[in-house]
Amino acid sequence: MKAFTDIHRELRIASDPAAITSVERFLQAFVEEAGLNEDQAGDVLIAGTEAVNNAILHGNRSQPELEVLIRVECRDKRLRMEISDQGGGFNPADNPDPTSPEQLMEDSGRGLLIIRHFMDELSFIDHPEGQTAVLIKNLHE
Repeated sequence: MKAFTDIHRELRIASDPAAITSVERFLQAFVEEAGLNEDQAGDVLIAGTEAVNNAILHGNRSQPELEVLIRVECRDKRLRMEISDQGGGFNPADNPDPTSPEQLMEDSGRGLLIIRHFMDELSFIDHPEGQTAVLIKNLHE
């Protein structure tokens, strides 16, 4: 039986797309320390970097004076990731369906679809400072 390590880590970055490489290193170190297998680790890395990219580009509109806070926690066979921006937020229901014929050739708009594919849950919390995306992955041996 596989045992996952209960841990909690945080990273704060400026809203600069170049910061994604530090997020990738942070998440890679986290999934290794938590004991995730290769598939689980890949899912978390893809979904996490996509969520951070969305926070930088769409939440904070790449304004470098604004920050993105990444919190990850592994506890009781459940990984929880919170990506908080300082932007105005958005309503996910307002996003067009990226699989619709009129959206298939668009350059962007697939981020939420990607995150939902790799994670078990995705929700959003609005707060006075911005918005937080909450990503959940249930970990199985």
